[in-house]
Amino acid sequence: MFYCEPSVPSSFPKAIYLNNVGMDRDDLIHQINEIVRQQGTDNLQILNISKNNIVGTLPHLPFPNLEKLYIYENQITGFEDDLAESFKNLREFIFNNNNIERFPNLPKGIKVVVCSNNSYTDLIPFPSSLKQLILQTNNTQTCSKELTLTGLPYEIKKSLAILLKKPRFLCDLTDRQKKEIYSFVKNERQRYYFEHGLALKKPYYELHPNNLNNPIFEKLTTLFVLMNVREFLFV
Repeated sequence: MFYCEPSVPSSFPKAIYLNNVGMDRDDLIHQINEIVRQQGTDNLQILNISKNNIVGTLPHLPFPNLEKLYIYENQITGFEDDLAESFKNLREFIFNNNNIERFPNLPKGIKVVVCSNNSYTDLIPFPSSLKQLILQTNNTQTCSKELTLTGLPYEIKKSLAILLKKPRFLCDLTDRQKKEIYSFVKNERQRYYFEHGLALKKPYYELHPNNLNNPIFEKLTTLFVLMNVREFLFV
């Protein structure tokens, strides 16, 4: 029998806690079927199955209104569900200390993600709704003990940059990692001003003031001059 939140009538529990009960994957499937049989699929909002013996893929969870899902400290390697599609109301997802091999798609409105100590080999862009992100100490090349951000794809860096601008955003990035993101933002801004200037076909001195000390301009001065000469000769 599953355990429900004491403050909620047992016939319609909104929160079910099956943490630290020695449950394996087959036990979990049985419990899921029991929950569905007793109360259907739409009522459950919180599910805690952490600190158990669940090995392999997390089975399908037929609870579309889940807001909080805790599966940490198991041996889960992946998910049968597409989290972004199946749990659009999910706000907290804690899955640290597992063997997750592929970083899951996250719902757009999610607020808290704790995903440290897993085995995934890459990240995905993070939703801008996040307020807390814990992702250090993973066992991969892109997610080493101290996450290396330099080689991450553009969209992932961009999503982290957006999050770091939020005044109350909490994360476990080190000062060095944050510096990498700030450097990325600076370079992107300089690239934008340079491309904007080329698109307008304006002389160097008429461009945005931010270009006056732009290293991209300093390195490509000769090219810029040649382009203007070419335009002058072939008007």
